[in-house]
Amino acid sequence: MLLSPRRIPGRYNRQATVPTRDFVRRRQMRRRRYAWERWKRVFHRVQRGIEQLKVTARRFALVFVACLILLILGLLLFSPILEVREIRVQRSDPRIDVEQVQRALTPLFRTHLFFLSSQDVAPMLRKALPDLASASIQKRYPSTLVVRMTLDPIIARLSIEDRGAPALSSGAAMHMADFLTSQGMYVTYLPDQMKAAQQPLIRVVDWGARPTPWMPLLDAAFLLEMRQAEQMLGEQFGQETTERIVYLRAQEFHLKTKTYTLWFDRQSTLDAQFRRYRVFLRSVGAGAVKQYVDLRLADRVVYK
Repeated sequence: MLLSPRRIPGRYNRQATVPTRDFVRRRQMRRRRYAWERWKRVFHRVQRGIEQLKVTARRFALVFVACLILLILGLLLFSPILEVREIRVQRSDPRIDVEQVQRALTPLFRTHLFFLSSQDVAPMLRKALPDLASASIQKRYPSTLVVRMTLDPIIARLSIEDRGAPALSSGAAMHMADFLTSQGMYVTYLPDQMKAAQQPLIRVVDWGARPTPWMPLLDAAFLLEMRQAEQMLGEQFGQETTERIVYLRAQEFHLKTKTYTLWFDRQSTLDAQFRRYRVFLRSVGAGAVKQYVDLRLADRVVYK
């Protein structure tokens, strides 16, 4: 049986010599250096393990990103998730019939949204809206197509008539009204679809075949020339235009003022015709005119 440990009696204690103390100190220093070397080796092993883990993680990340890209490409190319299931029409003009546009774009349903371009949509919109000026197509993934359109602005009301006959209206039974766009297209709309601004009236006469709605009626150059003539008449002569009459076959137009009507054609320039008008005003005077002034002839001015 072992006895409990206790201090050695003082008579047996011996004072440690200097060499013994040096030996013990060296021994303790060697233990501390060994422990420190052990910790350094462990730290270096952990550090090498972390570096190896980084390389492995980097390789795994590259493989993961490549697989993710392939998956996304597969979804874009083959997945039905990105097929068109909804078409939204943003109405920017009361003339736009949303249901008509959606019916025209019906073939786009189940079309892959990623491969759809505005060049595919524009002809369908043009067919539904002949007076279309521009259209913007916006894709909202995964399955929505947003369409915003701008129509050619209306510049005038039309009254299509024949000499000696009452004015004709293509949509009289449906209470439709005839209008002219800035590009010279003849269109028909309900009065409720038009904005509150009152457009000037253009009377169209002398037509060979009855003009058809949604077809070009006057070319842009003709409209520009008539607009310039009206502007010059107001700015240079102080005469306000109250009525505009277009002769389709003869390719001429008449501008009616408060006192008489001026006849223009496209055979000569506006400058030449207004030059003849100035000579007429200086030599004859506006007071002599009761009905019209014909400026079409190159060597004379006829008036009544």
